[in-house]
Amino acid sequence: MIPFETPEIEALVWKRRKIIDKRRWKSHSPVMNYINALKSFYGNASVPIVRTDGSEVSVSPYSYWCNRGHAQMHAGAGYGDDSYGIQIGTSDDPHSLSDYCLHAKITQDYVEYGYTTVEGIVTVEDKKAIVIARTFYNKSPSDFSIKEVGMVMYTSSAGKFLIFRDVLSSPLLLPVGAGLTLRYIFTVYLP
Repeated sequence: MIPFETPEIEALVWKRRKIIDKRRWKSHSPVMNYINALKSFYGNASVPIVRTDGSEVSVSPYSYWCNRGHAQMHAGAGYGDDSYGIQIGTSDDPHSLSDYCLHAKITQDYVEYGYTTVEGIVTVEDKKAIVIARTFYNKSPSDFSIKEVGMVMYTSSAGKFLIFRDVLSSPLLLPVGAGLTLRYIFTVYLP
């Protein structure tokens, strides 16, 4: 089995072309959906997935892929679509394996959600990295204290479901008129 590192999250807050905050930390908060999706993919097993609306569905993405030639599982949400991809919120409720959505998501009514993109494969020493990134812009009349970030996947068989929910150790301030770029960095050691 290829050894994976715990994903890292990088946050850059910027305003008027100047970085006003930069942080990087380990993501220690996969949820049960992530574990079940891995089990399904590697074990060809039907598993329960809890969608972001709280409903549960039994899926087998591996079989779906084998039978149809594709699984259509991705985090690549389009511009303005806050229903999946990387999301931000204001709750500092503790992380739980049973989380299925952010507890207090900031919606597109207040924050402009850019595209969620998958940035190429980069080689760093003996590791390969894939980066999933999204930019946000605070268009509301108030500052936001971001206390939770998460990643929601989309599949044609299960719909939208949370795979990571990280509660920040200290809030990330997103001032009025400022932008935020969040990046989940997944790395793999090569044999």
